Amino acid sequence: MLSCRSILLLICLLADCPFLGLADSEDVTIDGSDIDEDPGHHGPTDSQWRPPVSNRLLELLDIRMVAVNSTYELPKLLYDYDGLEPFMSERTVRIHHTGHHATYTQRMNQVLINLVDSGPKRNVLEHLMYLDDVRSDFREVLRDNAGGYVNHAFTFYVMGPVDHRLDGEPGPTGKIRDLIESSFGTAEIAIDHFSNMAMKLFGSGYVWMCLDNAPNSSRLKLVYTYNQVSPLSRGFRPVLGIDVWEHAYYLQFQNKRGDYVNSWWSIVDWDKVNRLLMAWQDAESGTAGKTTESESSTPSPKSEL
Repeated sequence: MLSCRSILLLICLLADCPFLGLADSEDVTIDGSDIDEDPGHHGPTDSQWRPPVSNRLLELLDIRMVAVNSTYELPKLLYDYDGLEPFMSERTVRIHHTGHHATYTQRMNQVLINLVDSGPKRNVLEHLMYLDDVRSDFREVLRDNAGGYVNHAFTFYVMGPVDHRLDGEPGPTGKIRDLIESSFGTAEIAIDHFSNMAMKLFGSGYVWMCLDNAPNSSRLKLVYTYNQVSPLSRGFRPVLGIDVWEHAYYLQFQNKRGDYVNSWWSIVDWDKVNRLLMAWQDAESGTAGKTTESESSTPSPKSEL
């Protein structure tokens, strides 16, 4: 007698379902070989590898610590609020950034103030990687609000007023294209899978293209996360991500998430995706130094990004 879970899995397999989601902290990879179904509730286990974080990565994302109290500023956008039109409206970008992202920043900082003298000194990305080390009474609220802060930093960064196209369609360029082709077969296959995940993800969350959570890996995986869970908590290194919370698109696209996803590909800045990729790889190879508390508090000029 098949259990209800077994029947559900069978239906998904027969329907060629590209993803399975079981809880708000779970993620799924669809690189063609495996599906992760039990990643735990907070972060990696002690046996799982965590990637190093470089100053260059924090600079790209404009994640800047206020040294006096270990809180963070709202990252600035590298484009005007109307810079993504007509693919994303000025009103959508402005409210998303000054409303939603700013609120996550404020709430995260309130939590971090309470953690100043608790545990090892880490930047916000490292806190998400080592959530199990965070005091249990602050762990969930930090996961939600630091996740919201960092997830928005990544997704705002990879967009821009540019239009990279191959044969009339949006597509990756440079080193990221090579990795996509070696990981998925073709860029078109990867984009199709990514879009399908974004359109079908139930409720609120994100879809990510990440470097695998293993040392010295050049393998990409597609991952989705619910709510504000961060892929960093599983050791995955995001290089591309789309926000599919309704507030990210509803003012312009209403309930037509598919139209939003298709439009979003036109404002993916593949140069920035390549910079994130290089920042992660350079940090692991040692060519970009790991962060220190004092270094991560220093803003970097926008012109160098």
